[in-house]
Amino acid sequence: MTFMLWALFASYIDRYESCFATTGTTPATTTTAPTAAACLTCAQNLIAITLGNGGVKGMDGDATVTTSGCAVNNLGTIMDGDDGAVDGSVVFTVTCNAAGTAWENTGAPITQLECATAAVADPCLGCAANLITVTQVLPGAKMMDGDVTDVTGACAVRTFTCQGMSPTIELNAGVTQVTDAADGAADGTATVVATCNAAGTAWEVNGMAITNVECTIPCKVCAANLVTLTTTFGGVIPTTPATIDRTGACATWQIQCTGAMNPSFDINGGQGIIADLDDGVADGFINIDLTCNAAGTAWEGFGVDITALECFQQ
Repeated sequence: MTFMLWALFASYIDRYESCFATTGTTPATTTTAPTAAACLTCAQNLIAITLGNGGVKGMDGDATVTTSGCAVNNLGTIMDGDDGAVDGSVVFTVTCNAAGTAWENTGAPITQLECATAAVADPCLGCAANLITVTQVLPGAKMMDGDVTDVTGACAVRTFTCQGMSPTIELNAGVTQVTDAADGAADGTATVVATCNAAGTAWEVNGMAITNVECTIPCKVCAANLVTLTTTFGGVIPTTPATIDRTGACATWQIQCTGAMNPSFDINGGQGIIADLDDGVADGFINIDLTCNAAGTAWEGFGVDITALECFQQ
């Protein structure tokens, strides 16, 4: 809210201080007959017009007018709207006292005034950062590459960015997602712009309050259970621990089958067999290197989705 101070001083003197942000209606003043000539003599420097705080400025008006009486109007308005009209104007009236020694309002000497033009902070500029939790729950999730709040506009805007291979920002623990291509450009960056609501109580995207965001790279999130390690043909579970590496651009998983007698992998229940000698060396083990696909929905190897593996000896 913009503040405006008018100091109307009338004795034979009317003095008024005015502070404008928009064109407003100046409240009418009333006068009474002078009670003493001294009430015409109050000096302007009895009130200091200061610029001590942020968002203040000089008065838009500061005039002393001699008329036929001492001002007695005590509007006492110090905030726009206190006079019943939110009109971009605020009026504060003072009267030169009988002795001509002070400007007064409701009997109290006024020695300092300041025109505060800075708006009262709108609630929609004040949403707390902790209203949104940035998590890393999903496999391969990472911190946001960007989390910037802009309060220069009408309401605060918070922008999250997630970068990587086909990045996705999960909203509210997966209730909805924003993908790389959501803004029309598959450029390796997913962006979510949340706006502080009118009450200053929530960050919102398309009217939905956002309480949780997570930066995920789909090709980093493939879970181990997407591949079944079977023993259907008398095979054994691979002897090397199945560890998934999510530090690269996409998740990778190396699974090893070992044995003294030509260890081999059966792929997808008979779709193919990879034997120890297939790498050119009979060394008692065979590795299969899998990569999480772009969608994060399957492990790929040898150009196909791998859904089942069995380690056996021939």
